[in-house]
Amino acid sequence: MPFTVPAIRFVQKGVPMYLAALPVNELDICSIDRWDPKRTGKWKGYQRGLVEKKIANLAQYLERPDGILPVAGLLNVRSRNSLRFSGRRDGHPIAGQLTIPDETRLWVVDMQHRLAGIKEAHSRGFLAEFSVPVLITEGLSDIKEACQFYIINTKSKRMGVDLTRRLMIEHNEVRDLTDVPAWELTAVRIALRLNHNLRDNPWYGRIREPESERLRDHIATEKSFVPSLKWLLTAPRSRNKSAILLARFLGNFWQGIRANAPEAFATPRAYLIQKTPGYMAFHRLTPIAFRKWGAASAEKYTKIFRPLSTTEGMGSKVWERQKILGL
Repeated sequence: MPFTVPAIRFVQKGVPMYLAALPVNELDICSIDRWDPKRTGKWKGYQRGLVEKKIANLAQYLERPDGILPVAGLLNVRSRNSLRFSGRRDGHPIAGQLTIPDETRLWVVDMQHRLAGIKEAHSRGFLAEFSVPVLITEGLSDIKEACQFYIINTKSKRMGVDLTRRLMIEHNEVRDLTDVPAWELTAVRIALRLNHNLRDNPWYGRIREPESERLRDHIATEKSFVPSLKWLLTAPRSRNKSAILLARFLGNFWQGIRANAPEAFATPRAYLIQKTPGYMAFHRLTPIAFRKWGAASAEKYTKIFRPLSTTEGMGSKVWERQKILGL
């Protein structure tokens, strides 16, 4: 049977387009032009196979009370003048009723995983009143449709999400961070505490956060500091400890280092101890230190790192920027 839905019609360079919302129980009118090398004829399709994990993750997200998908998927009807629209049909945006005749195929250009995830959640009794925003183009050929798929997936620059991810972790909105391992969530929380809460530690105010203004006090970036904590946060004795405990441990750990190489921390730009080579090297030691001494006091770690201040240890000198880089 023909299907009618409210829509807004507009035109881009001669291509009619319709912005609408399809009820979840009408999604069977959508078709996917899957690549099949055995298909007869010259055209073999262009859509890749589905990734089941992505479908399962999306379905699980949509089954939450707050799970929404506000971004429109892209569909295409390949035959011109096959859709019926009740409103004016010039180039200006106009609201009206869009009728999709029986047997008309809506080809999925960009939303096949969303479509499969929605269907999966709906099949399990969720999304009874759910509507899916779509943009329907009319008259693009199969190859033009494939070109749009390519443009969407290559020309749209992926934006950096470091700042948003950090804010989500800071405000404990981590349910949507499905691509972030557990240790990294803890690492961001540790970096935040070292940078903002533990005033006596050498990293207080020294870590530049994503998208923040570069200040003179900034020595390291959160983007590089966070991965350096992986050794500590994946070690058997420390991987399940709280961010509060591990931040206190690291604060005392680094205070012990600073006490034995004070010049390197007084003028950190002349040394590499608080740059990537320095904290990467010392953080390799943190699983051993935590296993042996845990969140011991700064005084304890000062004694542990006493060899750094000896003639053999050379204190700050071994970390001089000019010496290491040969400047």
